[in-house]
Amino acid sequence: MAYMPQYPATSTHDQTTIGQLQPRSQVDLVLSIVFMVMLAALTVITSYIALFSIMLTDSCFGDRCDQDRVALGMNVGLMGPWVVTAIGITVTIVCLVRRKVAFWIPIVAGILAVGVLWYGISIVEGAVS
Repeated sequence: MAYMPQYPATSTHDQTTIGQLQPRSQVDLVLSIVFMVMLAALTVITSYIALFSIMLTDSCFGDRCDQDRVALGMNVGLMGPWVVTAIGITVTIVCLVRRKVAFWIPIVAGILAVGVLWYGISIVEGAVS
């Protein structure tokens, strides 16, 4: 008969069996929800700021400005933060459902949303000559 090693019934590793879930961190859940609400508010603010970036074209007369780049910059500045926010909130919810640490995702999404706004305004500013 072959030798079968006997392993200990328990180990020091954090193992879960099928059907058992790891406990959810309540702090992570609360912070994730608060940061998602703050991300939504920040996105509304970035849209408001992007609307006023059209004032950069006040010095445009005739053919002095590239209207296609102005339209591109406005679209990036207005829609980009909403896309980043939608992706950020979706990924945060997926991580929460899978019981992964998720509070940092809305923070990164907020930074990216502001970056996309800045990029859109830069495009508009570059179109004004």
